[in-house]
Amino acid sequence: MSWQQLLNIRKEARVEAEYWANRPPIACPNDGEPLRPGPAGSENTLFCPNGDYYYPRDYVRPETG
Repeated sequence: MSWQQLLNIRKEARVEAEYWANRPPIACPNDGEPLRPGPAGSENTLFCPNGDYYYPRDYVRPETG
């Protein structure tokens, strides 16, 4: 394997990490349950069924560097 191939792998990994970091989460970080949409009037809010996590209130963007 050449250095160029290793650099390409690193670049692809960074692009993928940035892609996922710029999307809203799809599952609760604590238990992995799918997030549910908020009630009428708060469509931009997602929450865990057990109520311990709300997006965007509790969201912390992952580091990609």
